[in-house]
Amino acid sequence: MTTFASDTEGRDRVWTALAQLFVARELQDYDYRSIAETLRASKLPSSEVLNVLRGEVAPAFMANLSGLNPVPAMEDWSEDEVREKVLAALSGSQGLVQRLLRPLRKDPLQHPVLQARWQAVQRLLSQ
Repeated sequence: MTTFASDTEGRDRVWTALAQLFVARELQDYDYRSIAETLRASKLPSSEVLNVLRGEVAPAFMANLSGLNPVPAMEDWSEDEVREKVLAALSGSQGLVQRLLRPLRKDPLQHPVLQARWQAVQRLLSQ
């Protein structure tokens, strides 16, 4: 896994777009299109986008999709919030819930909601 903590400026949009996959509300077609457009504009190879999702964004936001989360975020996070959460996850300074859930997850894409959402984005990217 590659981390980009020292060069976040170019990554912020990708992180913010991928973080939308973790909101607790039902995503709409326009959400998926926006995510796909941002990922396309980043010009990152699909394998790298998947690495960013699994290794950088999911560790920071996976707890929002957990049934153990009593008050999940329903709306998107700002770019600043996303940057702060991703950098905290990359540095290991996550909150208690994230640290407790870490051993329970092997691949975040095994989570049915995230898996379905990622597949929807992939379909748009392949068009």
